[in-house]
Amino acid sequence: MMKNFTTNVNLRALYLIFLLSFLHQANAQNNTVQGDCSELTTWNGSSWSNGEPSIDKKIVIAGNLASASAITGCSLTVNNGAQLTIASGTTLTIENGISVSNGSRLVVEDNANLLQINNSAVNIGNITVKKNSSSLYKLDYTLWSSPVSGQQLQAFSPATSSSRFYEYTYTTSNAGAVSEMYNTTNALNNFEVAKAYLIRMPNTDAAQGYNNGTTALTFQGSFIGAPNNGTITKALATQGSRYTAVGNPYASSISVQDFFAANSDVLDPSAGLYFWRKKYDTNAGSYATLTQDAYVYNHANGEGQYGGEQWDDLFNGNTSENWVINPGQGFMVKTAEGVTNPQLTFNNAMRRGDVHNNQFFRTANDDQKSRLWLNLAGNDGFSQAAIVYSATATTGLDYGRDGNVITSGAIAFYSIAEATNLTIQARPAFQNDDVVAMGYTASSTGTYTISLHRKDGLFTNGQDIFIKDAQTGVIHNLNNNNYTFTTEAGTFNNRFTLVYRSSALGTSTPALTAGEVIIFKKDNSINISAGSTQIIGLTIYDIQGRVLFSNPTVNATKAIINDLQAAKEILIVEINTEKGKVSKKLLF
Repeated sequence: MMKNFTTNVNLRALYLIFLLSFLHQANAQNNTVQGDCSELTTWNGSSWSNGEPSIDKKIVIAGNLASASAITGCSLTVNNGAQLTIASGTTLTIENGISVSNGSRLVVEDNANLLQINNSAVNIGNITVKKNSSSLYKLDYTLWSSPVSGQQLQAFSPATSSSRFYEYTYTTSNAGAVSEMYNTTNALNNFEVAKAYLIRMPNTDAAQGYNNGTTALTFQGSFIGAPNNGTITKALATQGSRYTAVGNPYASSISVQDFFAANSDVLDPSAGLYFWRKKYDTNAGSYATLTQDAYVYNHANGEGQYGGEQWDDLFNGNTSENWVINPGQGFMVKTAEGVTNPQLTFNNAMRRGDVHNNQFFRTANDDQKSRLWLNLAGNDGFSQAAIVYSATATTGLDYGRDGNVITSGAIAFYSIAEATNLTIQARPAFQNDDVVAMGYTASSTGTYTISLHRKDGLFTNGQDIFIKDAQTGVIHNLNNNNYTFTTEAGTFNNRFTLVYRSSALGTSTPALTAGEVIIFKKDNSINISAGSTQIIGLTIYDIQGRVLFSNPTVNATKAIINDLQAAKEILIVEINTEKGKVSKKLLF
């Protein structure tokens, strides 16, 4: 009996050791820092009682402190009527809960960040999170989202007319027709968590020229309430066009890449993220578009800075890995079709600190992609489109990488894939025989100009970029100068193609569409059929862009690849035909 008891105790002890070890490893993977709160240090207004804060220490702020250096602690208490101010460009990281007593303050300045590690940490008391708008005019709007709970709409922007607070809603008529639009909402309501509201600028301000609409103003907003923390979900629309106005719910920036990754099961595969960026102008498009690969802005009254042009270099000049959405920022997302009860997810793993910019942030150059941006401009508007070449993209629709046209003003310019109009399109690794279908909408008859806005990757090495006009027969090199043409009003999806060799397409050689090529797995073989089109060569890549198979001399309309040495993974099959190339993804 004693032997069995001892054995059971030993087994329990071993199980407990294993469990603690597992939990420790799991926490180490999910959190960048961890502490045991075994010590305490107090700021008395001039010094720390037990040395500088660290992840193992509880922090108590009992005297005023304005910190321009990062602070990390196990927990945080602000009491004794003290104020802790986290300066712009600084990050406060707290593993567990935050408590701010009555009469005390925690202030997170514009472009500062408050990170919390423990998803279940409970926050007590109110903090203040400051956030500045873009420089805007009296009648302009911003999509705002609150990083705290309990913030009233009108109190956030007290000088905004009470009838100029909007939410994005859906209504259904008696006949069953669905309409969607921004409708006024009660300014006395509080912000809902992770929901974006369209709020007009203050109706009056003392700044000279602002009240008559001739001078822009930076609105300085303050969110006051308990900071949001942990996993947060937001119900998504399934009606109409399936767009929902959502927003960053935290007092810290969130990673664009992580946001896309966490919501791949509920977001539309052809949609990006859409940010309200415009000066008041009914002819201008309302949104700038962001995917994991590129950023495209819009113009307003010919002044691009009010359409998001000021963030063109911050995004498109460097890598996308560190792109973030800042606190207070609202944006639009599109729900995937056919999803039951879709819920958008935000979590602490998305949160980022040390992001020192007004809107977005990025660092080193991304040399794995080659991108180009084209502008279409006329007397009554402007539109921009981007093409991204990458070994891990396809000619179909790639989640998080393709961004469809959400709304347009007087002009819309886009590329076309899978019968979808795209503001941003990701395509496979560049080949100079590629052909990209381009389309446009013009609200009035007149003269329009296509120009090359910017380029990177291999396009900076002299690669020709031609716009081919099927109506005039002109193949024009945009590297040399802009292309000007006249058009009737309407939508035209068959006039322009983007090519990279002047002889890339003769008028008698139609372009290959992705739908003409069928690819499927049978047993352990990959079967490919291009209908009546001759297949010239085949290449298969894994999702990291490594070549697993290549045959440059197929010369048949069908091909079968047997005994491919690949794990169960997503493969990219590139099919080179006499009419052009397509790439498709296949779960092997």
